[in-house]
Amino acid sequence: MEDIVSYIHGRLFPADKIGVSSRVLEIENLLSKQPWVVRSVGIWGMPGIGKTTIAKAAFDQMKGNFKSRSRFIQNFEREFEKEGMSRLRGQRLPSHVKEKLDLNRSITNNSQREESVFLVLDDVRNPINAESFLGGFEWFDPGSVIIITSRNKQVLVQCRMVEIYEVKGLDDKEGLKLFSQCAFGEPKPEDGHLKVSEMIVKYANGNAKALSHYGNELKGKKPEEMEIEFCKLKLNPPAEILEVFNNSYNELSDDEKNIFMDIACFFKGDNVDRVMQVLDGCGFFPCIGIDYLVEKLCGVKSIQPLLDNEETKTNGEDNEREDIESILLEASGLSFVVDPGAFQDMCNLRLLKIYSSDPERRPGLDLSMGLLYLPYELRLLHWENYALRTLPEDFDPDNLVELNMPYSQLEELWQESKNLNSLKTINLHHSEKLVDIQELKDAHYLQLVDLQGCTSLQIFPVIEHLNHLQVLNLCGCIGIKMFPEVPQNIKELSLKGTSISEIPASIESLSKLVKLDLGNCKELLNFLLKIFNMESLQFLNLSGCEKLKSFPEIPNRVENLQYLYLSGTAIEELHTSLSNMVCLKVLEVSKNLKPPFSMKDLKDLKVVEIDEEIHKTS
Repeated sequence: MEDIVSYIHGRLFPADKIGVSSRVLEIENLLSKQPWVVRSVGIWGMPGIGKTTIAKAAFDQMKGNFKSRSRFIQNFEREFEKEGMSRLRGQRLPSHVKEKLDLNRSITNNSQREESVFLVLDDVRNPINAESFLGGFEWFDPGSVIIITSRNKQVLVQCRMVEIYEVKGLDDKEGLKLFSQCAFGEPKPEDGHLKVSEMIVKYANGNAKALSHYGNELKGKKPEEMEIEFCKLKLNPPAEILEVFNNSYNELSDDEKNIFMDIACFFKGDNVDRVMQVLDGCGFFPCIGIDYLVEKLCGVKSIQPLLDNEETKTNGEDNEREDIESILLEASGLSFVVDPGAFQDMCNLRLLKIYSSDPERRPGLDLSMGLLYLPYELRLLHWENYALRTLPEDFDPDNLVELNMPYSQLEELWQESKNLNSLKTINLHHSEKLVDIQELKDAHYLQLVDLQGCTSLQIFPVIEHLNHLQVLNLCGCIGIKMFPEVPQNIKELSLKGTSISEIPASIESLSKLVKLDLGNCKELLNFLLKIFNMESLQFLNLSGCEKLKSFPEIPNRVENLQYLYLSGTAIEELHTSLSNMVCLKVLEVSKNLKPPFSMKDLKDLKVVEIDEEIHKTS
């Protein structure tokens, strides 16, 4: 009886129709809004997302309106290459359209009655082939409908589709229903299978082809067996899944392949802006390349889903490079001796990352024999807990875009000046032995410097000429006693926990500064009213500045500052003019310091009172 019920349910609710009806309706709506001429829709999406299924469903739904004048050409590109243009036209185009093309007559010849047609060209990859096959739209009578599917959005643009419909992946509910239908013959898994089913659905990321395949492969297995088998499938993706991605991969240009491989094998889960910066330093023109990549290979609008997608990593790792261009070493708890010439033969190495995913188990790579060489082609050097006092003297960082060496034993970078014109990011946070960072002044295109927790650093170079610098973090650098000379374009400046005692009058010139963190500057004695003339400042932290005794009167309206932190200071009274900060959202004060009554009119203000003991123990 159960088999009969399962059979009937499968016939009534076939797995390949899940999520299709709503998408067909959306395509019909796009067509109905177009003028009564030749109407067209391009269907775009990543491989396996269901473009062909949706196009076929739309064809079946609408073909009755065109009698015998409807054609569905599946795998158009393969058919075109196999048959050639003339033969394929003869086989697949309605006779009256073929006659027009053969006789080179357009629809302006009124001697022929109008006969609209319905054509679907599936999986078009070369727009020239599609255009030559159709001969343009002028041969088709008013009311004709043309649908083209492609994994590459640019193909649809070049084929002059009036509307482009992006096929989104199945949502979690649809995905679970599809997987369950294929694996169990039911629209929903039983409780015992629910957890592993949801895990598989999340991994497939809405890809209907992958869900169907996994469901069929795991059919009839117990939950424990299903989880084990799925892990095997992840490690060794089936040929049916790999073929889809490999075909797309082979169509990419060399730069697009490089971008994909770097994302798949190296940058998964990273920040978009950071990835773009490094790829740009590799000469891949990512602003252009990534747009084409995500459209041709992945069917998404931006790079972030590509960075987040598990299948990107799986399919990327299956494509091996002949030369070593990147090393990604998760070294949690590892301890071994590194050969001084370990990188000597890796002349093409662009990306090097040695890191720990467990903050309690930092990499323990033994560099007691020294390190003689780092490759000239390096764009990213990320080495946590680096154990030497300098970088190799022979290392030329001409191409280096990002230097990321937190928790290192570095005392200085080099003993002589280097060309740092490609460098955009320096992150040496918690390198507690660092005493000299004069190299910064030579990095003319530097955008971010993070030296948080570099407690031995006492002198910070003059960098006011570095006009590209946007973020400087000196938090916890207790040896810094002078307010640094920074460029006017800087946006974020953290001096929290430093030993500065005064704020220079020149701070008013920092017109782009959005965030200024002076928290726990225990030697800070004064506070300048001029700070409130900084037109971009939104965040100001003075909490924990124990020697700060007064807060100035605010004579003019301040329309930019939104967050002000004053707890843990020696300020005893706030002037009523504080209400001139009309955009203030958060005011943090000590419990004994009450905001003036005049601030009650600031409707969006949230006052946070902090116990003094918090600052005394922090």
